[in-house]
Amino acid sequence: MITKQQYLGVALALTSIALGSLYLGSTIFFRLLLGLALGYVLVRGSIGFAGSVNRAYKSGSTRLMVVLMGMFVGTAVINAVLVMNAEPGTYNLWVNPINAGLILGGLLFGFGMSFSSCCATGVLARISSKMPMALITLFFFCLGVFAGFPIQKEASWITDTWVSSSSYPEQGVFLPDLMYRNFKAQVEHLSSYSFAGFS
Repeated sequence: MITKQQYLGVALALTSIALGSLYLGSTIFFRLLLGLALGYVLVRGSIGFAGSVNRAYKSGSTRLMVVLMGMFVGTAVINAVLVMNAEPGTYNLWVNPINAGLILGGLLFGFGMSFSSCCATGVLARISSKMPMALITLFFFCLGVFAGFPIQKEASWITDTWVSSSSYPEQGVFLPDLMYRNFKAQVEHLSSYSFAGFS
């Protein structure tokens, strides 16, 4: 049975598309369409990154975890194909430092996900069904981001990296640099071993 909430959701989506087509540029309008489509999929599928782990722990169902792992692997393969045999600088990649700020931020984010039973994606997907909990989580999520901006901009334990790779010196690690170096070393090792076996 169709409810008032569903009618309201469809009306808001159509209004957003109509206003966007009139007042937004083509690039921003395309992003609007992608955002609406992604939001619909997340809500309909109840997909959240932390939610997959919660569901596996609480109910024993790993179906959502398998779907997300498939998405991760597919995205990694597509990105590897795009970046292969190309200069990393042409893609304007967002390579960030590896430091104490990353570790502390990861721990805080993990604790927050455990307390709220969802991550940022799950919060947005739950707003339509579990409004009070999702809004409280979203409020403190935004508060933490804006409170951390001044520290994030100036503190050396956040801006400086412990390690970096050849493509992004003093900026962070570009994993294909490390994988290519290891792959090349393995190929050289195997080729020398095979030739030694035939000699």
